[in-house]
Amino acid sequence: MSAAEAITTGVQELRMTELTDRRLRQLARELGQEWKSLATLLGYKKAKIFQIENDNPCQTQEQIFSMLVEWRQQNPSSPDQIESLSNQLREVGREDLADELLGNFQREDARKQQGFAETMFCGRHKSQKDVYCKTCQELICKTCSLSNNHESHQYFTVEEASERYKQVLKDQLPVFNTDLAKIDQALMFISQAEQTFSSQLTQATGVVQNRAVRAVEEVIAEGNRVIDELKQREKDYQQTLNEKRKTLTELRRRKSHTVAVAEYVMQEESSSDFLVRYTDIRKQFEKLGSERPPKSDVKLVYPLFLRSQNIGPVNLGEVVMEDTWELCHKFGKQGQGEGEFESARGIAAAAEPDEIAVADWKNERVVICDKQGQIRGFISVISHDVKAMLDGWVVASSPDVKVYKRDRTLAYEFRTIDSEAGKTTIHVVSFVLLNNGNIIAGDIARKVLTEHQPGKKGKLIRTIPVSLRPNHLAVLSNGWIVISDLEQGLAGIVDVSDGKAAEVATIQPTIDGKPGKRCGGVCSNSSGIYLVVSTGYVNSSHIHHYNCAGQFVSCVAQGLYNPQGITFTVDGQQLAVADRHSVKIYHKV
Repeated sequence: MSAAEAITTGVQELRMTELTDRRLRQLARELGQEWKSLATLLGYKKAKIFQIENDNPCQTQEQIFSMLVEWRQQNPSSPDQIESLSNQLREVGREDLADELLGNFQREDARKQQGFAETMFCGRHKSQKDVYCKTCQELICKTCSLSNNHESHQYFTVEEASERYKQVLKDQLPVFNTDLAKIDQALMFISQAEQTFSSQLTQATGVVQNRAVRAVEEVIAEGNRVIDELKQREKDYQQTLNEKRKTLTELRRRKSHTVAVAEYVMQEESSSDFLVRYTDIRKQFEKLGSERPPKSDVKLVYPLFLRSQNIGPVNLGEVVMEDTWELCHKFGKQGQGEGEFESARGIAAAAEPDEIAVADWKNERVVICDKQGQIRGFISVISHDVKAMLDGWVVASSPDVKVYKRDRTLAYEFRTIDSEAGKTTIHVVSFVLLNNGNIIAGDIARKVLTEHQPGKKGKLIRTIPVSLRPNHLAVLSNGWIVISDLEQGLAGIVDVSDGKAAEVATIQPTIDGKPGKRCGGVCSNSSGIYLVVSTGYVNSSHIHHYNCAGQFVSCVAQGLYNPQGITFTVDGQQLAVADRHSVKIYHKV
């Protein structure tokens, strides 16, 4: 048999044996709900499809595999068998699987058959190439090995070279097979996440619809708003999963094809045939070897539907997404030097430039730094809390509130009391900046909030008594104030729009089912309230996420030392926490 005839025979044998159980199982893993449409195109009746499903309940992959095996048995092995299955895969929209099944062998046949004879014979010396030059990595004839072009090179017989390089590929195959297993696991997790999300979505939508049916027109409108938000959540989440699936599926297709070609060449072809193809295969292994499967970072999340507590004229409830944060950066240690903190109590973030200010109470200073901890300057002042204004910083320095310019020089300062100044104990340790620019300060000695107008150097506008000690404050987007009482371990939401503190909700945090002993720093964004909760022991503090009605959503961080201040960075993507002797930066995962 000539070399060209051998190649032709090898390709035909490949076609006759390519639909192995392994190949069919690969197809079964990658096919989804479209498998029933494929079965219909392959000639299966509805009754037969129903029987296959009953034979393998709750095991979709086994259903698909059984269908494909039975179809293979009913259709004798031939090139037409592969072509027929590929055509039907295209009909159901799985061109990727059709291309993978064909594996580019059809396009290579003509070139392989036409050029094999020239490849295996030396055109220069008209003799068989039966020596492999290791130095040049090519087949040559014996006469070529004696020429100047190959002088002093290292040679192998084709049999020796074939065995050596088969072992090279064999050593690399486990890595690729491990990668394929990881890809399959990641794809399976995506499918599970998709199913769980869909189930939770259906449940949440049902709750909203049931409540809306029994409501008046404005409640129905509110229900539609929540449903639209759920659909948007689904759309966003589905887009994320689809992008990850697309990336993993494409990487799997290319690696799987490379493995299939390598296995065929190693097992089915002669030594000479193997060496002809080895260089191309080696290049593919080198190229794909660096493309490792990404770590499966798909988090199983789903929308949570929180019932209304009758806040506002019409409110069916709120849709929130459970979120998780992880520590991405930490800087600082205990001490009095640069880059050290004795009692980091308050923290603030400013946009221009991108800076963080830390109220280091015991060291009697405010530390200005960037998000990596690089020091940019200090403000020498006893500081309980600090906030960023557009053009400077505001510091709670009991009994005063001090306003500094961006260059850290004092602009002005004011007290939170007028007529009784000097007669009443004042202890201002917290404050917030309202959307209109006014400052609301928290006085724990008098248990009051005071509102001030910075444009008139802190002119007192009003004093509002509150039931909780305002150790820490935050303001919600609707103007409500969140008060964190350190000693009572409570947080409250109050409406101060009419000059009085109307209680909206009370938050009583728990840790492991037990009430928290202390409530520390608090901040907020559009998703709700983030509150520091502690058992009273060091290294036991949590950060809890509540919605704007005070309902618990999730625990986003644990094991903090003894945090007080907490704030979002300007871009809203990170949480900065003043944790007594250090600053910890968290980001969402």
